[in-house]
Amino acid sequence: GIDDTGIQEVKAPQPAPILTNKPLETEPQLKKIHVLLVEDNPINQEVALAMLTRLGINTTVASDGEAAVNCVKNQSFDVVLMDIHMPILDGYQATQQIRQFNSSIPIVALTAAAMVEDKQKALASGMNDHLAKPINLAKLHAMLLRYSTDINAPSLVTESSPTQQDEDIPYVNHEQAHSTVKAPSLLIVDDIPTNVKILANALKDEYRIQVANNGSKAISIAQSDTPPDLILLDIVMPDMNGYEVCRLLKSDPQTNSIPIIFVSALGEAVDEEKGLNLGAVDYISKPFHLPIVRARIRNQVTLKRKTDLLEDMSHIDGLTQVANRRQFDETFEKEVNRCIRNGQHLGIIMIDIDNFKSFNDHYGHGKGDECLIKVANTLNNQMKRSTDLFARYGGEEFVVILPNIQLNELASIAEKMRTAVENLKLKHEYSTTADYVSISLGCASEIIESQTQALELLSKADKALYQAKASGRNQLKIA
Repeated sequence: GIDDTGIQEVKAPQPAPILTNKPLETEPQLKKIHVLLVEDNPINQEVALAMLTRLGINTTVASDGEAAVNCVKNQSFDVVLMDIHMPILDGYQATQQIRQFNSSIPIVALTAAAMVEDKQKALASGMNDHLAKPINLAKLHAMLLRYSTDINAPSLVTESSPTQQDEDIPYVNHEQAHSTVKAPSLLIVDDIPTNVKILANALKDEYRIQVANNGSKAISIAQSDTPPDLILLDIVMPDMNGYEVCRLLKSDPQTNSIPIIFVSALGEAVDEEKGLNLGAVDYISKPFHLPIVRARIRNQVTLKRKTDLLEDMSHIDGLTQVANRRQFDETFEKEVNRCIRNGQHLGIIMIDIDNFKSFNDHYGHGKGDECLIKVANTLNNQMKRSTDLFARYGGEEFVVILPNIQLNELASIAEKMRTAVENLKLKHEYSTTADYVSISLGCASEIIESQTQALELLSKADKALYQAKASGRNQLKIA
């Protein structure tokens, strides 16, 4: 239990209170780390602790910010998972106090992502990263692996494939590769190896460096699955100059949010004006002064990170912390267009919590909110592919988008979701369906050929959900 200091020591492995699956086979370095979980909400605390236990991680629990500060002063931790809204000291006040005596320990905000001011203050207070609640097991695993200090952990430095003439550039800084903080990534674009080498050597301790020696290669890297956080772009290059590269990147929705700083020997005001008008955020003339280059890059990377957080927050449901209706609508449109181009299936699962009105009426809306959070967290953790989206559709209704999936596989996933909620054993004495909270599901999957067909697919899944409810609930129906 938690003592009067608000601290609880939990040694892995222990039975998970919510996640009933057996402990996962995880990387050896994870079993060596010690995590401080700072969370005052018993439900969120229980969920996070269950996941950490499954990962085999030794965990200490603090129930408020003051207890967290004392823990870090008196014990050694590898990572702190810090809630924001807590009694005595909130998360960012606790972080500020910790940073006064410990500047290196990674502190990850467990964020109620819809609260804009919280994430801004979290960054300003000295936190390194954030993890949205409800916590996703796969994302928690990836985050902890990233912060693991084991020498065999995967490198945080990514490299583009250098050409022969660039091979003497030191792309990887090995201290950074095993750092506890994931550094932002920079793409340096210049056809002169000496220029690239100067910038790479100057920036490699703070950033993950990628390089490109021509415009086409730069665009390819920017459009890849690991785009840079910022691009340093020369102007005078053969085949495609920097202005054209900037124009193409800014005209592509996939890359137009990546900030570009021109670094060029063209120092006239008209050159700078042209670059800024094309969408660049800054312009540095050669020869440059490295401290100024570092400062300008740092400012733009900080601004980009905050902009990304604000964009993320606008797509999160305030109560359950899963994707909201806006995120669903945008993702649905994107996936429909992709499926039309590629001639692929699109799967939809519509979900409704059975007899939820009677749950709210008899147990109260506070317990109803707790039920929604637990069910949403459980369902969200059934998403195993990065392309799948689980979202709150409205009230007690949820929806799942599963691209490129056929009906039999879709039905299998839906049944796993139904069983997962059933296994929570959330008591519901006033349900006409079961003694516990249950869900009904409607499934539909088709090869999408038009926007109209996609909207009809949504309607089919909704009708299948209605059939499941009309047939007795706690089941799935396939359109």
